[in-house]
Amino acid sequence: MEWRLRAEAPAETNLNGREHSYWHARRSDASFDAWGVQMAIVRVGLAAAFSLIIAACGSTESAPVEQINEPELAPSPAEAPIQTPTPPAESPNYAEKDGDAYLYITAVTEEDQKKGKAVGDVVMFRYRGVRDGMHVLESISENGHVFSTAECAEPCRIIKRRFGGTTDRLPYEPNSIIGSAFEDAINHRLQPARGETQKKAAPDEDVIPAAFRGSWNEKLVDCGTGLNDTKLEVEARRVRFYESDADVRRVTVENARTVTVVASFAGEGQTWNDSVSMVLSRSGNDLTIDGFTRHRCPNSS
Repeated sequence: MEWRLRAEAPAETNLNGREHSYWHARRSDASFDAWGVQMAIVRVGLAAAFSLIIAACGSTESAPVEQINEPELAPSPAEAPIQTPTPPAESPNYAEKDGDAYLYITAVTEEDQKKGKAVGDVVMFRYRGVRDGMHVLESISENGHVFSTAECAEPCRIIKRRFGGTTDRLPYEPNSIIGSAFEDAINHRLQPARGETQKKAAPDEDVIPAAFRGSWNEKLVDCGTGLNDTKLEVEARRVRFYESDADVRRVTVENARTVTVVASFAGEGQTWNDSVSMVLSRSGNDLTIDGFTRHRCPNSS
């Protein structure tokens, strides 16, 4: 159509004009042909792409989905019951037991080590049970002689020790030898010596009658001062002299004012068994022991 329109237009008189119209018409027709080819190529490309999409969708729908089966977990066995371990029994502090004696070993001090000493000393105790709420221990020698007597309440805080007619008090220290012995006694690791009883008083005939008990001294002005070596303390089961103590073993009542006491004595590093006769005055204020008379201290019963 464009060729005809341009052909019917008035031609120019010169050759250049005619040639111009001819070439213009040919260029317009060539442009039309190129555009058609391009559109055809686009159509073919779109058709091919569409076909690929349809094929891909079809293959996706038809492909089976592989199912992965996870392995089944085996059932867990029944849990075993939790058992609480039994705590081990506490070991005693003593190293050995020999009859009624309990043997303890002292620690080696740095000074002892410098002297070449490799092991500690052996200390022996005899447990006398509980008297008037106090645990009683005796420090004894190899042949059973009593060096000192110590007692402590429960719980133990202050240890009262008697030796050689004197008395001292020690703070309770479980790491010391005597402290470790009292720890064993309080925790029921020691057995009372033969003839002793724990938590139970001796029969009435084996105690000193109440009328004889109290504090006694040759001079009343020295009562409670500790200045006179004639001081005497008489208890139900113990007699305390200035330089020795006597544990009562047997009491024989002769009459209302006379008794004979059999006791185990300890003092000045020695021990022995003996008996003494006690005679009480009619007034009850004078006490004669083996011929020596003392007077009852004021406020003493």
